[in-house]
Amino acid sequence: MVLLIIANRGIRFGAAAATVLGLLSMIPLTLIAVVPFFTGDVHGSNIWPPNLPDGSAFLSPHALFLYLQFSAIYTWNAIAMEAAACYIGECKNPDRDAPLAMNLSGAYGTFIYTFLPMAVLGVLGVTFIQKSLDPNAILVTTAVRAMGSSVSKIVTGALVIALALSSLNAIMGCARSLYMMALDGQGPRIFGKVNKHNVPNFSMGLNTVLNILLIFVGAPGSIYVLSNVGYVGSFIPVLLGYYFLRRWRPEVFRPFKLPEWAKYGAIALAILYAIVWLIGIPACAIEGCQLGGGKMFLIGVIVVLLYFPLNWWRKAEDRKLGTTDYRPTSVS
Repeated sequence: MVLLIIANRGIRFGAAAATVLGLLSMIPLTLIAVVPFFTGDVHGSNIWPPNLPDGSAFLSPHALFLYLQFSAIYTWNAIAMEAAACYIGECKNPDRDAPLAMNLSGAYGTFIYTFLPMAVLGVLGVTFIQKSLDPNAILVTTAVRAMGSSVSKIVTGALVIALALSSLNAIMGCARSLYMMALDGQGPRIFGKVNKHNVPNFSMGLNTVLNILLIFVGAPGSIYVLSNVGYVGSFIPVLLGYYFLRRWRPEVFRPFKLPEWAKYGAIALAILYAIVWLIGIPACAIEGCQLGGGKMFLIGVIVVLLYFPLNWWRKAEDRKLGTTDYRPTSVS
């Protein structure tokens, strides 16, 4: 509820809170990713040669299939860097702020998802990681070995703050997606309601309820699988849409415009995410990851299919009102 109150006070207040939470979580995690390389606690034999715990080669067919399975987890985290784009439309100078936000977000994501796993693997070794199923324990142990026992509570606190930041972004960012669905005539008009701070308060309230319900799903891994069914799947039409817009509507003004070759990169990524969605996520849910079985995948598919009754709801509203036009409404 505290996060909902923060989000309801507007994009400026929410962004300030997110900045504070981000710094409090990023600084300790960045230190864990960097310090072990300077203290001598990273052992090269733990990193190279890169083999799986069962002795399989790093690029064997078995290994590649495992990577595909666990993509249900790492894509949920790594792709989330795109969340920086959720608020570009509310910036005063999007042609400057868009590339700045996206480049910094992508650069830090590339850094942290490269060096943090290498630091953890180099310090602990694959056997320790394989036996420990608690990510908090893995990161805390890495930090303690490199920086001493006094940092254990700091690392635990940073992870809790990171979860709070993730929840805040889920409330603020997803609400704006629902808001745009209402403006584009794709979802019920109530999703377009905004409060005096000009934020979609109803949509954010709904997101908060859904976040609370997700807690009862079970282990974090089960939440990852359930969430990724819709999240990763949504990137397929988005990337294809980007390609077709650049091809068919090149004259449309864009405050920030990627190079022409980017549209082909979008096609390649769409194919990759389609493979992850069709093979990786079901395989992770049913076989390799042991994260709630196929039930989580099926529930995720059902949630995605809820789009259709929401769209039918909107069409019924339009027929009743005799118009498809929509303007956001403010509430006090």
